[in-house]
Amino acid sequence: MRGIFKQQKTGSSILMVLLIISGVLVVVFAAQRISLVQFSQSSREEDNILAYYAAKAGIEDGLARYRFNRDIQTLSGKAFRYGITSARYPQTATFEVDNNEDLSTTAGLNYDPKEQYYDLEVKYKVPSIGIAANGTLDWASAKTAVKDTAVELTGFENRADSLPYYLRHAFQFQCSDNRAFVQLEQITEGGQVLTQKQVRWGGNPIYDSMGVNENWDIKTTNDITTTLRFRPYFCDVKFALITSTTTSGSGVGTTRGPEIDSLTTVIIATGYYGSSKRTLVAEVNRVSGTLIGIYDYNLYAGGGNVSR
Repeated sequence: MRGIFKQQKTGSSILMVLLIISGVLVVVFAAQRISLVQFSQSSREEDNILAYYAAKAGIEDGLARYRFNRDIQTLSGKAFRYGITSARYPQTATFEVDNNEDLSTTAGLNYDPKEQYYDLEVKYKVPSIGIAANGTLDWASAKTAVKDTAVELTGFENRADSLPYYLRHAFQFQCSDNRAFVQLEQITEGGQVLTQKQVRWGGNPIYDSMGVNENWDIKTTNDITTTLRFRPYFCDVKFALITSTTTSGSGVGTTRGPEIDSLTTVIIATGYYGSSKRTLVAEVNRVSGTLIGIYDYNLYAGGGNVSR
């Protein structure tokens, strides 16, 4: 009988040892797994921080470019690229790349996750202000000019063709003062007034140059206006603008002209490092030259494939 009890006791001891070893192994593997996850998260956070500072450098670059040239703008669908860690991507105005390319597979521009760099886009032109896609006035999306305050439009396109184009301009007076009017001036590069006109309230709160065949010539066959300035007096006005190829065109369809100054410069900088990217967006008021704000967009592309 004692032999049987001894065998049972030995079997119980072996089972207890196996259970203890199993428990220890579970704890060890769990701790190892947690350590790996924490390491991965720490590495990702480090990549994220370095990508953020790369994007911040891009914003500073964009603001510096704006201060040097108020009308700077990257080509549609393109971005400047600059390598911070090395000169892999030279910082030149002509070095522009597709802003949606797969950065890990681009021939000749292979992505190196151990380097910091950023893509920079600068935009300030739009198809129209306060005018819908069908050419009708949309006062809900129009902008307001405060009385006695000048608004200046710049960056008119000097196209290679010899065709002229015109500015369709519409105003909605925000008062019923018979004295109210808008003074418009075309300014040369040297600061001289080239031509001027006045739009008066005259009992009608809305003026549309298209309706009276008075779209203003911005580019003749020989010259181009560099700046257009308008200032409302005695009254705030809402304004709507679009370019047209004729003096009475709507600016859409067959009379569509080039894009115009939106009065806001948008600077988009996307920084890259490791498997992270960060995007910062800055907006500058082109009327006052003040920074409206900087907005942060945090994106993460896993799998080691960083794409825009």
